[in-house]
This record gives sequence, structure tokens and C-alpha cells, in this order.
Amino acid sequence: MADKKLEEELEALAKAPGLSGMEGPVAQTLKSLVPGIESKEDSLGNLIMTKGKGEKKVMICAHMDEVGLRVKYIDENGFLKFVTVGGIDTRILPASRIRILSNRWIDGIIGVKPIHRLKEEERKKAPKLEDLYVDVGAGSREGAETLGIEVGSPILFPDDFYSNGKVAMCKAIDDRVGCLILARVMREVKAKDKVLYGVGSVQEEVGLKGARTAAFSLSPDLAIVVDTTPAGDTPGFNEGDQPIKVGKGPVFGLAEGGGRGLITNERLLNMLKESAKKESIPYQLELGEGGMTDGAAVYITKEGIPTCSVSIATRYLHTGFSLASWEDIEWAIKLLKRVISDL
Repeated sequence: MADKKLEEELEALAKAPGLSGMEGPVAQTLKSLVPGIESKEDSLGNLIMTKGKGEKKVMICAHMDEVGLRVKYIDENGFLKFVTVGGIDTRILPASRIRILSNRWIDGIIGVKPIHRLKEEERKKAPKLEDLYVDVGAGSREGAETLGIEVGSPILFPDDFYSNGKVAMCKAIDDRVGCLILARVMREVKAKDKVLYGVGSVQEEVGLKGARTAAFSLSPDLAIVVDTTPAGDTPGFNEGDQPIKVGKGPVFGLAEGGGRGLITNERLLNMLKESAKKESIPYQLELGEGGMTDGAAVYITKEGIPTCSVSIATRYLHTGFSLASWEDIEWAIKLLKRVISDL
């Protein structure tokens, strides 16, 4: 069963609004979880926490931003057109509950043409982004503006949080579980003879931007990126398509995006394996064909930074509600503490 404190900390991180480019509330929450540790925000918004002294510099990075939407246009009847922020599948959007952050939270629903009025050929196709809109019951453009809604207002998924002690379910698990792991490691690890940088990065979902500038500024000797990765243990997957499973241990990435992203440093990969063996922690290996982590930007910064990634297998990524295993999260914390201590 999950540690109650872990549940509380993940809930606080997940509930904080943090659309790409608007990560301030997440940074403040993350900062509150590491009291007594030197921290600052850089000019791009990355939260940089520093612990220990020494010549060797180690960077652990987890991104703070989440996918969502932003208001693009308000029509005369008060309906809102929007753009996506990050990679969101439009198939999951119709009838989704959403929340708009203006001068307060405003609840709404994503609308689409009702099935009763669809032609036969329309029923066979997923709705296009331009067919969708947000309804907050404003009644008019003026009514929406009175609510404080304007072009650019962030639209987020609801912040409901559930845990049964075995799994956690909430929005923004990608990558608030990484932020949780980062906070725990920074609090609990003893950084002997080394400087440990804990980086909560910004704008990962829209181009790995924050990690790039943080790595350039800090110039660490090595980096560990903590993120999530799609689990393939649900109906619809063939075993060989995505052999990553929830509850089977942290995931060590070998290469991302078919080699277009991070190709993990072999020495660091062996280090992860050895530390997992010492702590009797199961792990999974992944050759990713789709997305990339912050590691893709970090490892080609300056003259190159040896980098590896540790991810948590997650179901339903980049939707309004995702699921991850507490055991995987706890294993990842234990693993990273051992890795850093052994460096």
C-alpha cells in the first residue's frame, strides 16, 4: 500500500495548474516539498534546487508542465474555440469536463455536434479539432468576457485525484510523478562529495525547452531524467508492440523516437542496472519509437552530457486522467537514492 505522505504530495502536485509556459504554481508546490534546500527560478521559469558540495555535478530533471488547451477565439454566443498545448488526441476530447483558469476557476464542457444529427459517414470518423468548442454557459461573447475569459486563457482537465493504495489516478501524472520522485530524492539523499541539482523543468511538452537551457547553465557532469512512458498492458496492444507494464518496475530508456531522441549513455545504463540489482528492484528496458523526454535536449547540450532516463509506466498518457503504480514510484525513489549515493 502507498505511503500516505506520498499520496498527499502527489495530489498537491497534480492539482497545481501548470500548462506549458505557465508552470509557476507547480514550481511553488515542488519548492514547498523540499524545505531547507537552496532553490531559485531561472529566467525561463525552471526551478533549480541545489544540494551538496564537490567537484562532480549531477543533475536530476523532471518536467513540471502538463498538456492542455488554450482559448483561441470567443464567438458571439459565448462558445470558445481552442488550440491544443502539447500532444493531445482529439478523440478523447468530446464531452470532456474542463476547467478554465481566469480570475477564478470556471467549469465547462467540450461540445461537438450531437450524434442525433450526424450523417452516416460522419459517425465513422473522429471529430476534427475545428469541430470542437468549449461551452461554459456564457450565452454571449460579453458573458464569457465578464467571467474573465480571454484569448489565451488556459484550459485544463479537472483535478480530481484518486488512490486505492495500489495505483494513483489523476491528471498530469506526466510528469508530476517525476516531480514527486525528484522532491523525495532531493530531500532524502545524502549528496556526499558532489553537487546535486534538482531541476523542475518547464515547457517539455512543447519542445523540451526548459531542460535545454537548464543543462546549458548548470553544465552537469551527468544527468538523470525522470519521466513517464506509455504502458502497453491494456486491451488493444500486441505483446511486442509496447512490452512495458504497470507495476513491473521503473523503465530504463535505451533510445527514444527510434534514435531521434536520447540514446542512453551505456555507462549510465549499466549503473542503473547495477543499482537496481543491489536493491532487488525489478526494472524494464524500453526502445521508444514515439515521443522523447527532456533527455533528448540535455544530452546534446554544449559538448555533450552523459544522460540516462528513468520512467514510470503509465496508462492513458496525455488524456485528462492517467494511472500509475505506487510500487513503481517507490522503487524509482529507492533506486535513484542508491544511484546517487554510489556515484
